Amino acid sequence: MNDIDKESNIYNGAVALVDILGYKEMLCEPIEYVKDNIIDRLIETIETANSITNRERHRFNRVSNNDEEYSTKIKYMFYSDSFILYIESDNNCKINSIENTLDSLCYALCIILDISFRNNIALRGAVSYGEFYLKKCPFIMIGKVFTELSELEKSQKWAGIVLSEELEKFNYSNQFTVTYATPLKCKDGDREMKVLNWVFFKANYITTTDKSIDFERCFDSDREDVRIKKENTINFYNKMKGLNAYTI
Repeated sequence: MNDIDKESNIYNGAVALVDILGYKEMLCEPIEYVKDNIIDRLIETIETANSITNRERHRFNRVSNNDEEYSTKIKYMFYSDSFILYIESDNNCKINSIENTLDSLCYALCIILDISFRNNIALRGAVSYGEFYLKKCPFIMIGKVFTELSELEKSQKWAGIVLSEELEKFNYSNQFTVTYATPLKCKDGDREMKVLNWVFFKANYITTTDKSIDFERCFDSDREDVRIKKENTINFYNKMKGLNAYTI
């Protein structure tokens, strides 16, 4: 089941749903511009994150075995203003355990968030784990995990990535996460949730990009809801920057 186009398309593993914020406004530009400057950049970013995660996995995977070939290759699919990333787990293989696949996906997502911000692309999403069905042609996406991820992604008022309630029940955490009062759209407002702490990952993957983050360009809109998302994102960035960096 390593190839999404094989007969069996049922997967069990770590999965993330990520939304490109401001995509509707981006589509005011020619389609070719959006493809070249948004989608192609994101594909390049995901491939970069894949390469770095495979290179650095010995620094964060909980179980390692040098005699066993293993790849944390993250598969991905784009559809409209969102994309799915996933890594299949093998419970019979300790190095490809639930924890290790989640660690690899979270590490890669931190890199993707950081590089995307520096390319003026704001992303928002959620990470979970479970069984799902994916097929490229015709495009089919089935699974309770996707419903949970979609609702969770849409509920946030910022650019960032949260961990699902399923992972909270599983009591999953890693060195890439932090508990934070996450801004939500519900009437109760902020809620303490585990989120990806992408702020410190520039130091961990060295000089992938030297661009600074320009939040004004990431949230280029006069709309009130966009202004709130920008402020919430900047607040998180400043708070995490003020903490001591955890070097893995």
